[in-house]
Amino acid sequence: MYSMTIKSTTNSTMMNSKTKQTKTLPKLSAGFKKRWVDALRSGNYIQSQNGKLYCAHTDSYSPVGVAFRTSGVPDYILGDKEYFNGTWNFVPRELCGKSPILEKINHLNNHKKMSFNWIASYIERYL
Repeated sequence: MYSMTIKSTTNSTMMNSKTKQTKTLPKLSAGFKKRWVDALRSGNYIQSQNGKLYCAHTDSYSPVGVAFRTSGVPDYILGDKEYFNGTWNFVPRELCGKSPILEKINHLNNHKKMSFNWIASYIERYL
């Protein structure tokens, strides 16, 4: 399995020094990544930015919820969960539990409020 390193440098005026943080994200298979990106760009899913994989009340999904849905996980299993801690055929283990990929994609969605299209581009480039 391949991984990618993302480096960021933070300047702090209080500490007057530079701190480097490195985070490694695992790579996803090309086939799964293509299905996920295509689904995010399809216009078939309403984007939710409330921290849940699937919100039944609004029939909306997080980007990771879309990944699970396109892998065949039914809505009733995803319903109102922040992460998926089970196993399911065709869902990469890198997306189950509180994984680094899940944390990064959820941060982009819920905190940075990035669109499905922007997140799809991020997935293509970095995962």
